[in-house]
Amino acid sequence: MEHAYPAGVAEAARKFIPPEEFEPLDWLMNGPAEYEPADARPKEIHSFALRMGNMVYPHMKLRLTRPPHEQRYILLVDTHDAFLHADAGSSDAEGIEKLKEHNAAVATAISAAWDRAGLPTEHNYLRWKITQTRAERARRPDPSAQQAGGPPSSADNA
Repeated sequence: MEHAYPAGVAEAARKFIPPEEFEPLDWLMNGPAEYEPADARPKEIHSFALRMGNMVYPHMKLRLTRPPHEQRYILLVDTHDAFLHADAGSSDAEGIEKLKEHNAAVATAISAAWDRAGLPTEHNYLRWKITQTRAERARRPDPSAQQAGGPPSSADNA
């Protein structure tokens, strides 16, 4: 929250701070979180979003998203500003670009802090997934070694 609200958390964002002792899934399902699909049971939910905002843009979201084929959630910062557009040269263009730059800087700072804390971020998840894939490949037998010592092919009999 210190990156989104360096001067102190805005009153509107305080509802997104859970109580001291809470059950995360219950709080997300019955609290201020948006989730998809909206009528899903907890195990079917792919994403929770908390529209926490930042000091200049109230729509930035904290997302808890479940990667495909995973049971765990990862943390993402969704700047929620990609739809903002102004034609070049219009009176809004410079302001929108500055807003997007600000949001990107806040998102980067938040994600970096989460990474340093070892939280399950997209970056850490992808790093883990790459390590896991490499380990699985290292455990598999080498297909070229099997072919070299395998049964003769029809081309060998020609």
